[in-house]
Amino acid sequence: TLGNGNVLFIAGYGTTSLVATVECYTPAGTRTTAPPLSTATRSPAAATAGDGSVIVSGGYLRSNNVERYFPNGTKTTLIDLRDGRYEHAAATDGNGNVLFGGGFVYGVAGEEGAGFQATVDRYDLSGIKTKLLDLQFPRSRLSGTTLVSKGVIFAGGYGPGVAYASSAIEQYDSIGNRTELAGLVEARRDHAASTDGNGNIIFAGGWNNSNKRLGSVERLSASGTMSTLPSLSIESSMSAASTDGNGNVIVGGGYANTESSHGKVDRYNSKGEKSQLLDFLQPRRMHAAATLG
Repeated sequence: TLGNGNVLFIAGYGTTSLVATVECYTPAGTRTTAPPLSTATRSPAAATAGDGSVIVSGGYLRSNNVERYFPNGTKTTLIDLRDGRYEHAAATDGNGNVLFGGGFVYGVAGEEGAGFQATVDRYDLSGIKTKLLDLQFPRSRLSGTTLVSKGVIFAGGYGPGVAYASSAIEQYDSIGNRTELAGLVEARRDHAASTDGNGNIIFAGGWNNSNKRLGSVERLSASGTMSTLPSLSIESSMSAASTDGNGNVIVGGGYANTESSHGKVDRYNSKGEKSQLLDFLQPRRMHAAATLG
């Protein structure tokens, strides 16, 4: 989410190939475009820094690249990630720093988990990078979200010793300490997650531990309780989500049961009610989403 409340959907896999395009949804629900990434990719991670800029990192065939979008439409590059990765997660802590965690190293076969990452890198507002404590176990295809208590949540995913999906939830506080929390109701990987205007975290879609694509949506409240919300318009994995300037969570795109990318977009308000927005101009999956400040 950019500082002007616009939600960016970034890169991904289109109908037949990788794309670098970036689409932008305003709080009013209108759609426009933003400058593309420097390289077409899938499975990058993105989050909104405290100054309203969006930081995008990694991705398949992009390794450890990091790019930054500003609300005025300009774009720059930052210091590379410590470990090149894709299928990782990103979130912003209470100090406005962006954390990137987990993922899979491009070009590593991954036998016995060799390619899965547990490392966590933090970028502050000046672009300086710091190494934090590792995740409890290496995994990719997890989600990262921001807690109102100024922490970051990494949830779900897939890694060594996990059949199909994990229910693990870990919290990093604003100084980098890590705590393990009670897990998701339904284990999931390749899901989307974002924090609504009331501080609740919404987890949407993905794959479950029976290797079934999900349309289900669950919400972790700011007080720590879990509830269910209306399902997505289409069962979907590899979607992306972000929160617009009105506190609504927008979930868009993904991989449908037709085994193809789709462009459906659902919006969840702070009451948990769902509405459907205009489809993407270009169907995509394995993309990223973030809101301009």
